[in-house]
Amino acid sequence: MPPERPRPTAPAPGPSLSRHLAALLELPTAPFREERLIESALRFAADRSLPASRDAYGNVSVLWDGLAGRFEGAPLLLVAGLDHPGGEIVAVAGDVAEVAWHGETLAGYVEHARVRVHGRGGFVGAGIRSCVTRPGHLGAVADRLLIEVAERVCVGDIVTLDLPGAWITGSEVQARGALAPLGAAALFDLLERLARRRAACTVRAVFTRGSAVGFAGVAGLVEAGGLSPEQTVVCVHGVGAQPGAQPGGGPVIRLGDAAGLYDPDVVRLLDRAASRYQENFTDAPVQRACLSLGTSDAGLLVLQRRAAAALCVPVASALNLGTRATVEPERFSAADYAGLVGLLETLCVDWDADDRPARLRADVRAWMLSDLGPVLGRLAGTAGGVE
Repeated sequence: MPPERPRPTAPAPGPSLSRHLAALLELPTAPFREERLIESALRFAADRSLPASRDAYGNVSVLWDGLAGRFEGAPLLLVAGLDHPGGEIVAVAGDVAEVAWHGETLAGYVEHARVRVHGRGGFVGAGIRSCVTRPGHLGAVADRLLIEVAERVCVGDIVTLDLPGAWITGSEVQARGALAPLGAAALFDLLERLARRRAACTVRAVFTRGSAVGFAGVAGLVEAGGLSPEQTVVCVHGVGAQPGAQPGGGPVIRLGDAAGLYDPDVVRLLDRAASRYQENFTDAPVQRACLSLGTSDAGLLVLQRRAAAALCVPVASALNLGTRATVEPERFSAADYAGLVGLLETLCVDWDADDRPARLRADVRAWMLSDLGPVLGRLAGTAGGVE
């Protein structure tokens, strides 16, 4: 069977897919099996002569140093994931294969669905014979699948839901799995823009593994020493559509998640960047909300006392969960994605080491104490009674 090809885009009028977004969303990926997107990130960096490295957990780091080494502080750190719930074949017997499924996909949606087995020569469609479950945060989730295959498959092949990679209808992008990879594509677009304009800033983009299994790659990033305690971190990803995050309403400055509120000073940096962005693009909407449905990599970092917040794109049918207990493609606005990249560019181009949260807190503290000094003096002098 020939390799999977992108579906044609809708005719004009309407936006087109970013080539990086289209390319990444076409690639099959799953937790622990992100190698095709990792190769894309390394190739992207090599083609542009950007320094790139991998840590002990396989996370990829790409640096844009527009200050040619003159910047001595910790660079702004942008984090995006490379995976989406999916599986890998662990055993094959005749026309039946066993699949280890990774990520929390509700079993009720998967049991009667079809999957794709992605080998070196393309993909093979397959039906699900049975589904073994395990407890998840929202209920029973898929753990092991037995699938029936009509063509040869191999141990180690990646398995995804049977949906095309990405296509656009009007102004809406539909994709097999975009929640994390759309953030990675946005960082590709951002780095290309910074390189094109030779932006005078220092930014490190980190592409992490295992986002669909508890943001394991982000925990590994901290564990491997890839994140200094004073570093400003902005996580970039899709988020399930909910009140405060509606597709078509613009990118979202996420103020928190189910784990708690994000760092207020990083949120303030994002808010200031949004104000500057909207000065240049007055018709570009930006949403701001504390989204309590779901956790995120930013929430994990904040729990570890890191200065982090997030920029998001609202995604309908998140995690491929349709409205009628069926598997559906994820859907998001092409304009929201374009706004996300524009907002990131404004943040990076205008970002200055003096804006980092530790400095902001020190400045605000000094300002408040200077105003409070005389007031505290009078309080102390009148503690014994009213004048």
